[in-house]
Amino acid sequence: MDIRKHVVVLVWLLLIAAGYSQSATLSITELVDVDFGSIPRDLNPIQQRITFCVSMTPRGPFMLTAIGSGSGGSFAMTNISGGSWEIGYFLQIRGHEVTAGVPQTGIHQAGPPGAGGECRPPRFPLIITVDTADVSTAPAGQYQGLLQLTVAPE
Repeated sequence: MDIRKHVVVLVWLLLIAAGYSQSATLSITELVDVDFGSIPRDLNPIQQRITFCVSMTPRGPFMLTAIGSGSGGSFAMTNISGGSWEIGYFLQIRGHEVTAGVPQTGIHQAGPPGAGGECRPPRFPLIITVDTADVSTAPAGQYQGLLQLTVAPE
């Protein structure tokens, strides 16, 4: 039996003015919804990869914090077809495993966007890997989660 899973990526921006002028700008772009579609129980690994862009003026290091919509902010999708079953997922950003609610610090980017608003490299890879142990025991249904990314200057 297939189980449909869907993770919606939502972005919240937070600009903390500690040491930055009122004219500082910070933006995150190029994020998209991630849809796993119907997943057979025996598929392994269950993974989706997207990239996104962070721009900041003036240039400088920033931190990124990820929080999921699972219990206590965990990275999980909930059965929206009925019941409260959760399927967990793991998150990697820039090749590093991310812990929910723990800021990744010292991240640098290329600076402000180009004249046409385009992202200047590097783009940041985000990989979502569904917990296959949870999938194998989950009841059939549609699963949905929300991932909140917060970026702030250091």
